[in-house]
Amino acid sequence: MSEDDILFASSRASKSVLHNMFAELGAHLTTPSWPTLVLQPLGVDLARFRPIDKEVARSAIGLPLDRPILLWVGRLSSYDKLDLTVLLDSLDAVPDAVLVIQGKETEPDYFWRMVHMRGLAGRIVPRSLDRNSMALLYSASDVLVAPADSVQECFGLVVAEALACGTPVVASDWDGYRDLVRSGESGWLCATHWDVGASHVAPMVPFVPNGLGHALLASSVHMDRQYLTAKVSELLGDSTARRVMSTAARKSAEAFGWERVVTSLETLLLRDVRTPSGEPARPPMFNIEWYRDYTSDESGCQCVPATRFDNLRPPLLDTSIRVAQDTTGEVLSSMWHRKVGEYRSSPLQFSPDGSASPS
Repeated sequence: MSEDDILFASSRASKSVLHNMFAELGAHLTTPSWPTLVLQPLGVDLARFRPIDKEVARSAIGLPLDRPILLWVGRLSSYDKLDLTVLLDSLDAVPDAVLVIQGKETEPDYFWRMVHMRGLAGRIVPRSLDRNSMALLYSASDVLVAPADSVQECFGLVVAEALACGTPVVASDWDGYRDLVRSGESGWLCATHWDVGASHVAPMVPFVPNGLGHALLASSVHMDRQYLTAKVSELLGDSTARRVMSTAARKSAEAFGWERVVTSLETLLLRDVRTPSGEPARPPMFNIEWYRDYTSDESGCQCVPATRFDNLRPPLLDTSIRVAQDTTGEVLSSMWHRKVGEYRSSPLQFSPDGSASPS
């Protein structure tokens, strides 16, 4: 790849990791050449994910009409997603609330043992709704709780979808979440940071089983759980604050609507790249048809129809689309895991054009 290619990063955190990774690799190369790093968030279907009347939503999916509802969406895994005790702390903070769990339990015995030990069994509501019902679930909930501490949270699509449905979010100030939640406006971000020993833990990750590696990294992340429980309790006890934040949440999600995201991609992919002599740096692209119908595939995953890219020349398609997927967190190399601690300990300064440089 060269500087004429584009490498998409879905958040400032992932862009920072890539920048520092390239900087380290470049120190070992005579003539390093890297793609242009571009901050490009993922998209949300704002027509599908929209606010729905709370009573209507709760009735439709069988949730109580008279109880405060907290929501967690995602896998329940202490080693590669979140500290499960923090999630239960948020429920414990509001005695009459229930916690709806939408997602796979990767450690069901461990989770339910903790639930029973804390006397919370009657207040946990498991759900396995399909993709088409998620807007109902978000709208039925008073607050989405997202205390993730995984290094894979490059963006946070669940958080973006909840905001689009007007649901305030209380989340860790971590990775992509900090780009989505406007603390004090659409929800609250809770201080989250690497432990001082993270740089010693990170080099061991490639040499241990994958799950243990994730657990080692997660154990090096600390979040202000007292602040999280306080903000959850505060929001559930103040209906006026929730209404104000709900409006702000929906407004903030407009930045991630597919129309805006694809327009940004269109600008990037159609840019006119020239060599120093003024010649086109790559073969020109002809007759590109952009379809404005954003949809979902059969599995329910949001996507831009592949036909939008049919007329792109193969080299550009292969590079841009494949790498865009790699940097959203679906594909993480062992180097990414090994170096993530020290990379993120090197803060970057971001200029107005989105470029990053070491501080």
